[in-house]
Amino acid sequence: MKGTDAWILGEETQPSWTAQNIRTLLSQYRKNEERKDKENNSLDDFIPLDAATNEHALSLEAQQDNDQLDDDAFVFPCWVVNNETKQRIKSAEHPIIALHYEILEFERFVSSSLEETEKRKQLVERVTEIVQQIWPNSTVHVFGSFATNLYLPSSDIDLCVLGSPENGSKRELHLLADVLRRKTNKMRRVLAIDKARVPIIKVTDRETGIQCDISFATTNGIENVKHIQSYLKRYPCLRPLMMTIKCFLHQRALNEVHEGGVGSYLLLLSIVSHLQMIPVNFPDMKRREFIANLGSLLLSYFQLYGKLFNYMKTGVSVRNDGYYYEKAERFPFETKRPNLLSVEDPRDEENELGRNSFAISRVRSAFSQGYECLFRWDKSLKCTPLSLIIQQDDFLMSRRKMLELKSEGQKLQTPLKRRRTKVATLSK
Repeated sequence: MKGTDAWILGEETQPSWTAQNIRTLLSQYRKNEERKDKENNSLDDFIPLDAATNEHALSLEAQQDNDQLDDDAFVFPCWVVNNETKQRIKSAEHPIIALHYEILEFERFVSSSLEETEKRKQLVERVTEIVQQIWPNSTVHVFGSFATNLYLPSSDIDLCVLGSPENGSKRELHLLADVLRRKTNKMRRVLAIDKARVPIIKVTDRETGIQCDISFATTNGIENVKHIQSYLKRYPCLRPLMMTIKCFLHQRALNEVHEGGVGSYLLLLSIVSHLQMIPVNFPDMKRREFIANLGSLLLSYFQLYGKLFNYMKTGVSVRNDGYYYEKAERFPFETKRPNLLSVEDPRDEENELGRNSFAISRVRSAFSQGYECLFRWDKSLKCTPLSLIIQQDDFLMSRRKMLELKSEGQKLQTPLKRRRTKVATLSK
């Protein structure tokens, strides 16, 4: 599909509006950076925002201004922990620069620690041991967000059993569920769902409270892992965007497919498509300027899928470096739900993803509101950009308390300390 007329809604604002604003901001910022370069400074490859060049100076400024952060009445949310990041947000010359640094800090905050990851691995080992006691020749495979490192600490673990004699018949499903229930010292809650399109067993671990979803002989998820990992390697900006938008949807109960929301795989493909189609959708912008700044990427993603995209006519493909297609020419038309998001499965072009996301109108509305909030943010609001669209819910607040306990030496090293070099190494 060539051009933009076919997929842009005529009554909506044209993409060049945001592109022009972002281009102006980045142009002004780039001039300042060029001036600094003449003073023998250099820019970081992924973050051309003086992260590497002014590290020492900002560290000194952060120490000097640390006591003044609260005095200025600027309220930071629980995920902005690092004082240098606070200083960067407060001193950012433009909103998208502040948003860029906050997204990096948010990704770091919600990423699991080594200790949390190890507990998940131990849970997988316990389930695997139980499964192989029943079927010695079977194997248990991890897929989904845990396998691709795109999970929140509260996310479920997706497991698939391969090699059982009946390939996951209803009898085998309930047999495994019964055995898991008898392991009451290990499992707190076991629920067998045999009438779903993909029958699963939901298990909650007694020790950690982590939930596992166990399915049988579903190889698609396993095969998708390497596919997703290739996208993450190709687009270093993908993970921070994914973690931020995933939490955004989760807080609005729009992340579960069985409730009509956008699941992780569909969300990831929509972000990949956005990264691929930037030159088409935002022609006034240079690709380098967009890819270099997470703030502009998030803002334009929300604008694209919240205001501009024509859900009625257009579908998304990430194959062959990305393109759009006419929905009516590719897949059966949904007369009752013509506005569903249509995304071609990159591993099976006959499979249309998004058909089960019947709450897409609510998702689109949420993206639209997110765009409006972020676009209108400025420092006079005395809060951070993300705090306008992500709430400090119980999960995030409890995570902050946990990190504070660890930083006081009462527990193991914090994820923030472990991942302190993430900003500098994100592009490598």
